[in-house]
Amino acid sequence: MEKITFSIICPLYNRKKEAHLVTQECLDSVFRYSKDFELILVDDASPLYVDDLLSQADIAIKHKKNMGLAPSWNDGIKIARGNYLVLINNDIEVCEGWLERMKKALDILDGAVCGPAVEHLPNDPSQPAHQWFPGSCFMLKRETIEKVGLFDENFIPYYFEDTDYWTRLLKTGLKTVRAFDVFIKHKEGFTVKDLARDEQYQKNYKKFMEKHGFDPIPVFCGGEELK
Repeated sequence: MEKITFSIICPLYNRKKEAHLVTQECLDSVFRYSKDFELILVDDASPLYVDDLLSQADIAIKHKKNMGLAPSWNDGIKIARGNYLVLINNDIEVCEGWLERMKKALDILDGAVCGPAVEHLPNDPSQPAHQWFPGSCFMLKRETIEKVGLFDENFIPYYFEDTDYWTRLLKTGLKTVRAFDVFIKHKEGFTVKDLARDEQYQKNYKKFMEKHGFDPIPVFCGGEELK
Protein backbone atom coordinates (compact mmCIF):
# COMPACT_ATOMS: atom_id res chain seq x y z
CA MET A 1 0.00 0.00 0.00
CA GLU A 2 1.27 3.45 -0.92
CA LYS A 3 2.57 5.43 2.03
CA ILE A 4 0.89 8.79 2.64
CA THR A 5 2.26 11.53 4.86
CA PHE A 6 -0.89 13.59 5.40
CA SER A 7 -4.54 12.61 5.81
CA ILE A 8 -6.79 15.65 5.45
CA ILE A 9 -10.20 15.09 7.07
CA CYS A 10 -12.99 17.55 6.29
CA PRO A 11 -16.61 17.17 7.52
CA LEU A 12 -19.48 18.69 5.54
CA TYR A 13 -22.91 19.76 6.65
CA ASN A 14 -24.18 21.77 3.73
CA ARG A 15 -27.68 23.02 4.42
CA LYS A 16 -27.72 26.27 2.43
CA LYS A 17 -26.99 26.95 -1.20
CA GLU A 18 -23.92 29.14 -0.71
CA ALA A 19 -22.23 26.37 1.29
CA HIS A 20 -21.48 24.53 -1.95
CA LEU A 21 -19.31 27.38 -3.23
CA VAL A 22 -17.62 27.84 0.15
CA THR A 23 -16.76 24.13 0.31
CA GLN A 24 -15.49 24.10 -3.26
CA GLU A 25 -13.25 27.08 -2.53
CA CYS A 26 -11.87 25.17 0.44
CA LEU A 27 -11.20 22.06 -1.67
CA ASP A 28 -9.64 24.11 -4.48
CA SER A 29 -7.15 25.60 -2.03
CA VAL A 30 -6.35 22.15 -0.63
CA PHE A 31 -5.66 20.73 -4.09
CA ARG A 32 -3.64 23.79 -5.08
CA TYR A 33 -1.35 23.91 -2.05
CA SER A 34 -1.07 20.29 -0.82
CA LYS A 35 1.26 17.41 -1.64
CA ASP A 36 1.59 13.79 -0.50
CA PHE A 37 -1.92 13.62 0.98
CA GLU A 38 -5.23 11.84 0.90
CA LEU A 39 -8.50 13.72 1.23
CA ILE A 40 -11.27 12.25 3.38
CA LEU A 41 -14.64 14.00 3.18
CA VAL A 42 -17.31 13.16 5.75
CA ASP A 43 -20.83 14.18 4.79
CA ASP A 44 -22.73 14.58 8.06
CA ALA A 45 -26.15 14.10 6.42
CA SER A 46 -26.16 17.36 4.48
CA PRO A 47 -29.71 18.35 3.44
CA LEU A 48 -28.38 19.56 0.10
CA TYR A 49 -26.72 17.73 -2.79
CA VAL A 50 -23.00 17.18 -2.12
CA ASP A 51 -22.17 14.15 -4.27
CA ASP A 52 -20.13 16.25 -6.70
CA LEU A 53 -18.03 17.47 -3.77
CA LEU A 54 -17.63 13.98 -2.32
CA SER A 55 -16.49 12.68 -5.71
CA GLN A 56 -13.33 14.81 -5.38
CA ALA A 57 -12.21 12.92 -2.26
CA ASP A 58 -9.98 9.90 -2.08
CA ILE A 59 -12.39 8.53 0.51
CA ALA A 60 -15.95 9.71 1.13
CA ILE A 61 -18.08 8.84 4.15
CA LYS A 62 -21.83 9.54 4.26
CA HIS A 63 -23.75 9.63 7.53
CA LYS A 64 -27.40 8.66 7.38
CA LYS A 65 -28.23 11.22 10.08
CA ASN A 66 -26.55 14.34 11.42
CA MET A 67 -24.14 13.22 14.13
CA GLY A 68 -22.01 16.29 14.82
CA LEU A 69 -18.42 17.36 14.43
CA ALA A 70 -16.65 14.97 16.86
CA PRO A 71 -18.18 11.80 15.35
CA SER A 72 -17.34 13.06 11.86
CA TRP A 73 -13.71 13.71 12.82
CA ASN A 74 -13.51 10.31 14.51
CA ASP A 75 -14.90 8.45 11.50
CA GLY A 76 -12.29 10.09 9.30
CA ILE A 77 -9.48 9.36 11.76
CA LYS A 78 -10.40 5.67 11.95
CA ILE A 79 -9.76 5.10 8.24
CA ALA A 80 -6.94 7.63 7.71
CA ARG A 81 -3.62 6.21 6.45
CA GLY A 82 -1.31 9.19 7.01
CA ASN A 83 1.12 9.67 9.88
CA TYR A 84 -0.10 13.26 10.23
CA LEU A 85 -3.84 13.82 10.58
CA VAL A 86 -5.09 17.22 9.44
CA LEU A 87 -8.59 18.21 10.52
CA ILE A 88 -10.19 21.15 8.77
CA ASN A 89 -13.54 22.90 8.51
CA ASN A 90 -15.04 23.26 5.06
CA ASP A 91 -15.19 27.07 5.44
CA ILE A 92 -11.42 27.68 5.40
CA GLU A 93 -8.87 28.30 2.67
CA VAL A 94 -5.31 27.06 3.11
CA CYS A 95 -2.05 28.56 1.87
CA GLU A 96 1.14 27.47 0.16
CA GLY A 97 3.34 25.25 2.32
CA TRP A 98 0.71 24.82 5.04
CA LEU A 99 1.19 21.09 5.55
CA GLU A 100 4.98 21.12 5.44
CA ARG A 101 5.26 24.06 7.84
CA MET A 102 2.91 22.61 10.43
CA LYS A 103 4.70 19.27 10.22
CA LYS A 104 8.03 21.05 10.69
CA ALA A 105 6.73 22.83 13.79
CA LEU A 106 5.50 19.54 15.25
CA ASP A 107 8.76 17.75 14.56
CA ILE A 108 11.15 20.49 15.70
CA LEU A 109 9.21 21.39 18.86
CA ASP A 110 8.17 17.81 19.65
CA GLY A 111 4.52 18.82 19.68
CA ALA A 112 1.44 16.61 19.68
CA VAL A 113 -0.85 18.98 17.79
CA CYS A 114 -0.09 22.05 15.67
CA GLY A 115 -2.37 24.92 14.77
CA PRO A 116 -1.73 27.72 12.24
CA ALA A 117 -2.46 31.41 12.40
CA VAL A 118 -6.16 31.78 11.58
CA GLU A 119 -8.07 34.78 10.33
CA HIS A 120 -10.17 36.49 13.05
CA LEU A 121 -8.13 34.96 15.91
CA PRO A 122 -5.35 36.58 17.92
CA ASN A 123 -2.15 35.43 16.22
CA ASP A 124 0.58 36.92 18.38
CA PRO A 125 3.58 34.56 18.61
CA SER A 126 4.51 36.07 21.98
CA GLN A 127 1.39 34.58 23.57
CA PRO A 128 1.36 31.15 25.25
CA ALA A 129 1.21 28.33 22.73
CA HIS A 130 -2.15 27.05 24.01
CA GLN A 131 -3.88 30.43 23.83
CA TRP A 132 -6.60 30.74 21.21
CA PHE A 133 -5.75 27.36 19.78
CA PRO A 134 -7.79 26.92 16.56
CA GLY A 135 -10.36 24.20 16.02
CA SER A 136 -10.97 25.10 12.38
CA CYS A 137 -7.62 23.73 11.19
CA PHE A 138 -5.02 21.68 13.05
CA MET A 139 -2.57 18.81 12.58
CA LEU A 140 -2.18 15.82 14.91
CA LYS A 141 0.55 13.22 14.95
CA ARG A 142 -0.81 9.69 14.73
CA GLU A 143 0.80 8.83 18.05
CA THR A 144 -1.23 11.64 19.65
CA ILE A 145 -4.40 9.72 18.84
CA GLU A 146 -2.82 6.57 20.27
CA LYS A 147 -2.00 8.37 23.53
CA VAL A 148 -5.03 10.65 23.97
CA GLY A 149 -7.72 8.76 22.07
CA LEU A 150 -10.47 10.01 19.80
CA PHE A 151 -12.64 13.10 20.25
CA ASP A 152 -15.32 12.94 22.94
CA GLU A 153 -18.66 12.41 21.20
CA ASN A 154 -20.58 13.75 24.17
CA PHE A 155 -19.77 17.24 22.86
CA ILE A 156 -22.26 17.24 20.01
CA PRO A 157 -23.18 18.59 17.60
CA TYR A 158 -20.51 21.28 18.07
CA TYR A 159 -18.64 23.43 20.63
CA PHE A 160 -15.96 22.31 23.12
CA GLU A 161 -15.08 19.06 21.34
CA ASP A 162 -11.76 20.68 20.43
CA THR A 163 -11.19 22.38 23.82
CA ASP A 164 -11.86 19.09 25.56
CA TYR A 165 -9.20 17.46 23.40
CA TRP A 166 -6.58 20.16 24.09
CA THR A 167 -7.31 19.74 27.80
CA ARG A 168 -6.88 15.97 27.71
CA LEU A 169 -3.72 16.36 25.65
CA LEU A 170 -2.14 18.90 27.99
CA LYS A 171 -3.06 16.88 31.08
CA THR A 172 -1.25 13.94 29.48
CA GLY A 173 1.91 16.07 29.37
CA LEU A 174 1.86 16.62 25.62
CA LYS A 175 2.40 19.97 23.90
CA THR A 176 0.39 22.20 21.58
CA VAL A 177 2.41 24.27 19.13
CA ARG A 178 1.55 26.97 16.61
CA ALA A 179 2.96 27.54 13.13
CA PHE A 180 2.54 31.29 12.78
CA ASP A 181 4.07 31.18 9.28
CA VAL A 182 0.90 29.43 8.10
CA PHE A 183 -2.10 31.75 7.65
CA ILE A 184 -5.55 30.26 7.12
CA LYS A 185 -8.52 32.23 5.82
CA HIS A 186 -11.67 31.37 7.76
CA LYS A 187 -15.31 32.23 7.13
CA GLU A 188 -15.89 31.86 10.85
CA GLY A 189 -19.23 30.41 11.94
CA PHE A 190 -20.45 29.98 8.37
CA THR A 191 -22.04 26.58 8.92
CA VAL A 192 -23.75 27.31 12.25
CA LYS A 193 -24.19 31.08 12.32
CA ASP A 194 -28.00 31.00 12.07
CA LEU A 195 -28.55 28.06 14.42
CA ALA A 196 -29.24 28.19 18.17
CA ARG A 197 -25.56 28.75 18.94
CA ASP A 198 -25.89 30.34 22.38
CA GLU A 199 -28.05 27.49 23.66
CA GLN A 200 -25.68 24.86 22.27
CA TYR A 201 -22.64 26.71 23.62
CA GLN A 202 -24.05 26.81 27.16
CA LYS A 203 -25.05 23.15 27.01
CA ASN A 204 -21.57 21.94 26.06
CA TYR A 205 -19.86 24.50 28.32
CA LYS A 206 -21.70 22.86 31.25
CA LYS A 207 -20.55 19.41 30.07
CA PHE A 208 -16.95 20.64 29.95
CA MET A 209 -17.15 22.11 33.45
CA GLU A 210 -18.63 18.89 34.84
CA LYS A 211 -15.98 16.76 33.14
CA HIS A 212 -12.85 18.80 33.84
CA GLY A 213 -13.79 20.97 36.82
CA PHE A 214 -12.46 24.32 35.56
CA ASP A 215 -13.58 27.22 33.38
CA PRO A 216 -11.80 26.78 30.02
CA ILE A 217 -12.27 30.37 28.88
CA PRO A 218 -9.54 32.00 31.06
CA VAL A 219 -7.15 29.13 30.28
CA PHE A 220 -7.57 28.97 26.52
CA CYS A 221 -8.45 32.61 25.88
CA GLY A 222 -6.78 34.43 28.77
CA GLY A 223 -3.48 32.66 29.16
CA GLU A 224 -3.88 31.17 32.64
CA GLU A 225 -1.93 27.99 33.33
CA LEU A 226 -3.75 24.67 33.14
CA LYS A 227 -3.57 22.95 36.55
